[in-house]
Amino acid sequence: MSSKITFCNRTYAKRWFDNLQIQNAKHFEILQALIEEIEDKDGADLSKADLYKRRPQIEALIGDLGFDPIPSRGQMLHHNGNGIRHAKFAPSKSIAVIWEKIGDIIYVTFDDHAPIRYHRAIAHLRDIKLGKPALPKRARNTGRFLRNLRRFWLRRHFGKMRGFNPRSRYYE
Repeated sequence: MSSKITFCNRTYAKRWFDNLQIQNAKHFEILQALIEEIEDKDGADLSKADLYKRRPQIEALIGDLGFDPIPSRGQMLHHNGNGIRHAKFAPSKSIAVIWEKIGDIIYVTFDDHAPIRYHRAIAHLRDIKLGKPALPKRARNTGRFLRNLRRFWLRRHFGKMRGFNPRSRYYE
């Protein structure tokens, strides 16, 4: 079975993937194990028992980091994400591995919860399924960007009104 890593999000693209291997080797090792397990299971649901049985070093690593990579409520996404599965590979991140088997190839991508849970990955995998060009979607807006936008908006719209008293300008 072959798998193909595709990038649905400009934030979590090729540079991020390569940087993860250098910056956070533990998380990258878990990510590799999950992708190998996805290939072994032919794109179906993963189980912790199989993952830990084949890779005991991953069990120790996940135990040290203290998180659950395979969600207890199930891996299959509901509603518009039917057929798409997800799993976490890091404890502190909202980023997840998301995959779907389309034809004979398993497409693996990465996305986060913001602003809507895995919406870029779902749209990306649907485009691949329909044969449309699947390009990375725009990255999410960071908190810093939103704060700066709010400051700019307040300065633009209320900065000129400082010292303005509407009662003094009211004429009968």
